[in-house]
Amino acid sequence: MRMTKSDRELRLLSLMHDRLNGFLAGTLGIGQAISDLEGLLLALEEATDDWLRRFQTEWGTLEVFYALALEHGDAVLPDDSVPELRRAAECMSAMVDREIGDSNA
Repeated sequence: MRMTKSDRELRLLSLMHDRLNGFLAGTLGIGQAISDLEGLLLALEEATDDWLRRFQTEWGTLEVFYALALEHGDAVLPDDSVPELRRAAECMSAMVDREIGDSNA
C-alpha cells in the first residue's frame, strides 16, 4: 500500500510533469527543462531511492545530448525530435504520472 504524498510533493511532481510536457511540446528548451527538472528533483523528499535513480538515469540522457551540443558549438540545440530525448522525456513523464496517480489511488 502506498502512502499518500504531501501536497508539497504533489505540487513538485505536477511542476515536473508540466516541464516535461513543455519540452515534449517544443515550448520549453532542453537547457531550461534540464535546469528546472534538476531543481525539482532535488526538492523531492518522499521519492524512493529506486525511483530517483531511475528518473536520474533518464534525465541524464537529456544532459548528455545537451552537453555534447554545447561542446560542439551546435547552433541548434537538440529537442524532442531526437528519438532518444523523446523516449527519455516520455519515460520520465510516465514515472511522474504514476507517482501522482499512486498518491490519488
